[in-house]
Amino acid sequence: MSNLEGHVKKIQQLADLADEIDAKLDDLHGLDRWVGLSFSDTKTFDRLFEINVWEEKLQKYLESLPQEDLRQVHALMYSGRDGHLLQEMLDYFDDSEIDAEECIEAILDKRMALKVFLTKGLASREEAEIN
Repeated sequence: MSNLEGHVKKIQQLADLADEIDAKLDDLHGLDRWVGLSFSDTKTFDRLFEINVWEEKLQKYLESLPQEDLRQVHALMYSGRDGHLLQEMLDYFDDSEIDAEECIEAILDKRMALKVFLTKGLASREEAEIN
C-alpha cells in the first residue's frame, strides 16, 4: 500500500466517524440534515455550536501530513470529483500555488462526499497505471 492509499484509508475512516457523529448531533437537536437548516430556528444555532471531535481529529490528521502527501490527497479528491487524471489535477494545483491551509479547508468542506471522491480518484489512478 502506497503512502497515498494509506492516507486515504485513514481519512475515510475519520470522515466516516465524523459523519456518524454529525447524524447523531442532528438527531439530538431534531434536525433533518437533508432538508437544510433554518437560521431563524434556535435548534439550528445550538447544533452549529456543537463540536464534532472526529472532525477535529480529521483536521489534525490532515495538518500532520507532509506537504507533498497533503497535496496528493487534495488533488486525488478533485480527480475523483471531476473525473480528471490525478496528474492533471496535481499540475493544475501546482500552477495555482494553493497552500496547505487551503487544501485542508477544501477537503473538510467536502467531508460528506469525501469517501466517494477519494474512492473514485483511486480507481481512476489505478486505471491510468494499468493503461
